[in-house]
Amino acid sequence: MSDMITCPYCGFRFSLMYSRVVECSGCREVAFGRCGYARCPKCHREFPLSMGKGSPLPWKFG
Repeated sequence: MSDMITCPYCGFRFSLMYSRVVECSGCREVAFGRCGYARCPKCHREFPLSMGKGSPLPWKFG
């Protein structure tokens, strides 16, 4: 099973694999495995997968 992510903007919970297939199709960075972002399938906003300390976006893997 793929990692589950919660969108920091809308709270939608989704699979990273599903997001990559649906939202990121055609992106070169995803195709080569170099993307550090996720895109929410519900609100279509993009956010980083790894957040540093003091980050303004409180999201988490679930």
